[in-house]
Amino acid sequence: MQSRLRAQSDGVKLRGIVLRKMRQMQGLLACALLAASLTSCEFGAVATREPAGEPTSASAAASQHRKAAEALEQSARKAAPAERDGLLWQAAEEWFAAGDTRRALRDLEAASTLPGPGASPVLQVLAARAELERGAPQRALDRILKLPRPQPPALMAEALDVEGRARFALGDGGGAVAALVAREHWLQSSDALRANERVIWEGLQRPGLSLKPPAGADATTRGWLELAGIAAGRDVASVRPALLAWRERYPKHPANGSLLPEWLAEARTSGRAPQRVALVLPLSGRLESAAAAVRDGFFTAYFGADPATGVRPEVLVFDTQQLGPEGAYDAAVRAGSEFVVGPLAKGDVSRIAAAQRDVPVLALNTLAEGDRPRAAFYQFALAPEEEAEQTALRARADGHSTALALVSSDDLGKRLLDSFSRAFERSGGKVLAYEAYDAGASDHQAEIKRLLALDVAQARYRALAGILGEQLQFEARPRQDADFLFLGAQAAQARLLRPELRFHFANDLPIYATSSVYEPHATANEDLDGIVFADMPWMVAPSADDPLRVALRELGSDDWQRRGRLYALGYDAYSLVSVIYGGPGERVRLAGETGILTVEPDGHIRRELRFAELHNGVPRALAESAAVADETATRP
Repeated sequence: MQSRLRAQSDGVKLRGIVLRKMRQMQGLLACALLAASLTSCEFGAVATREPAGEPTSASAAASQHRKAAEALEQSARKAAPAERDGLLWQAAEEWFAAGDTRRALRDLEAASTLPGPGASPVLQVLAARAELERGAPQRALDRILKLPRPQPPALMAEALDVEGRARFALGDGGGAVAALVAREHWLQSSDALRANERVIWEGLQRPGLSLKPPAGADATTRGWLELAGIAAGRDVASVRPALLAWRERYPKHPANGSLLPEWLAEARTSGRAPQRVALVLPLSGRLESAAAAVRDGFFTAYFGADPATGVRPEVLVFDTQQLGPEGAYDAAVRAGSEFVVGPLAKGDVSRIAAAQRDVPVLALNTLAEGDRPRAAFYQFALAPEEEAEQTALRARADGHSTALALVSSDDLGKRLLDSFSRAFERSGGKVLAYEAYDAGASDHQAEIKRLLALDVAQARYRALAGILGEQLQFEARPRQDADFLFLGAQAAQARLLRPELRFHFANDLPIYATSSVYEPHATANEDLDGIVFADMPWMVAPSADDPLRVALRELGSDDWQRRGRLYALGYDAYSLVSVIYGGPGERVRLAGETGILTVEPDGHIRRELRFAELHNGVPRALAESAAVADETATRP
């Protein structure tokens, strides 16, 4: 379902124009031109690497060809002039068979003349490449056109690459593209296909090129030629609609999956903000209240933004629960949205990433492990793993070098432990021991005793008492080699665990935790005094005139206490839209409600958190640690 938010009392539609002044794009879809002589072109890759381990028959054969080539080169150095060229030509054939075209060409160039018409097909293709590099594209093309076909895949791929480049140099764009599209049939890897596409596009940038398709050209060839025509001489105001229309005509064209998203992203770098933004959230169903908090935070930032440089963008809202994430994204694109914010659920993020085309996405969660996003896909999440990592760095900055860890036995606890341990040990600390407790249980004595090594002390006491045959005075003492405890727990669990830790003589052991231990209610933090935790600035160190808190209070809502972090997530998401849209691929820092935000080139939004210590149930913000900030900013 789509809804439009109005600034008037009926509340649904926001007229939008750009937030900043438009500046003209200098040039269009900046792509490198081919060098006039094509002397710097790379050869098309067709071979695949052999995996490490035992040599395969293919690698063994290549080794034999290399040895033969080296032997022939050695013979040529000692041979009489009349025999030298023949030996170098044979060496060139052996190098080509070994997969080393560059060495083959080197031997061909070392000969006093190139092979004649009666030479082998391999030598004819290599000679054509040499002619091309000498700046004689017509002679190169003549050799290739006389080549008997078909030939083995590697030779056909090489021949068609030479033909395509030669035709580009001669101004025949249509023939060049047709040859390079035909070349794809002989390529053996996705990397080689992508490289071939770039050769096509770079060749199409040559000035004065004919874009007339050859007779009988297939759809892929026609699509490349039309795309080049669209790009020629267009400004930013006209190129985007034309490119989108081209994509509708050629939905299966290879440029849609590789180069077109990059070109559309380049078209966005004109200095303007998006005129229409889509917010895609689960506004019904299980996550309805969470999504509503994100939405309200987003619009709080929207209405509070200073429109000094223009009117705010139009915002469209789509319900992923009703449309599905893919359907919501498609509806947003069809409605003309230039930027999509959402979805919220982790599974929906993976689905929308698979459905994404050229319109950029700021997802409000992270992709599942192993999923690879396309270009212009950004991930902004309140990730507990990120909090655990920064907690480890804070503990090290506070002088602690040995740690114990107590986490829940579910998947979240495992992720927290992994993130904490990696960061703590990478910074020079050591995790001595950890225990996982059942989050649904009310008694965790067994896990705490094992973690504090009390069970070992009690076992020693029982063994000694048995040997002596009498009762001994015994006072349990927890292990003394740990500097602090990392606690991975929700607030309700922490309220159970902290008294149990005290009962087992761990009252003096400092405790560090993530934001999940803190709830902003008067009685929610009983028995948690002294715990140091990581959280967003909006929760632990808000400014006196914090716009989000002021706006929520004016609405008379106290829901911010339960959903405060989600309001802040939505608030910062709006602030990120113009930052990301105006400078894709750049590393940018922004002071947000959820932390100091860094937009990394890989699309991740990193958060630098604040730390606080609970005192009488209320968080007291701690001084920021330069060591934590530096490590966070430079981490991989």
